[in-house]
Amino acid sequence: MSIEEQRDEQKNVKAFTRGLHVLAAMNELQSPTVGAICRATDLPKATVIRLLQTLVAEGYVDDTADGGGYRVAPKARELSRALVGRTDLAQITQPILDELCTRLKWPSEFLSRDGNALVIEASNREKAPIQLKLFERRSFPLIGSSVGLAFLAAMPEDARDALIDELTATHNVADTREWSAEAVRDLVAVTRNRGYALWDLTTLTPGMRALAIAVVQGGRPIGTLSLLHFADYVPDAVITGRLVPELRAAGARILTALEQQG
Repeated sequence: MSIEEQRDEQKNVKAFTRGLHVLAAMNELQSPTVGAICRATDLPKATVIRLLQTLVAEGYVDDTADGGGYRVAPKARELSRALVGRTDLAQITQPILDELCTRLKWPSEFLSRDGNALVIEASNREKAPIQLKLFERRSFPLIGSSVGLAFLAAMPEDARDALIDELTATHNVADTREWSAEAVRDLVAVTRNRGYALWDLTTLTPGMRALAIAVVQGGRPIGTLSLLHFADYVPDAVITGRLVPELRAAGARILTALEQQG
């Protein structure tokens, strides 16, 4: 192989790696703009734009309806089809979610922490009678999502404050808003007082909302349970009177199953 060919190969590998970094960042962000992706990846704006154009052309990324951002497209699922097997936590939570699905009808999922994000371990989204196949995201940031708020609210105070300071300082958040540590702590305080988190998913479709509670073991959250619904069809009385108690009961069953396993 000539020196020129070696340079071309290295250039292609570097571009491929950068493209994967962009996809990974988008999986943690909610319809991010070019600027948000630049901050998350530390890549130059021109490079991000070029990579996004390529990913859009190949079908792995879509423009948002308003043209203000981007989101991962369904085709990106093909990249993970080679993954086999499920974690022990996923095997434990899946039947509990399936049982929850038969009662509540709305899709729900269990997520665990992976770095600065929460990733879906198990979901009944495909089995729920009410289908909300509106996005393909499997990862959600700790700041800017219902599951993130629920998780932060359940953390010990010192660890939570340190993490919030780190995330807001590095702009590792869900959208383009300039989150301050104080603003995040205010939302966490509301979540703690209420006992659950709510987050509007207006970038996906009008009226869509996510409800989340933390599953806590030994004083620390091990994950969150989330339920997707439309605000117009689920009034607050149903949330507090039925959905939250059902999610808490499911969380208790998860903890019992973990104890029995181990």
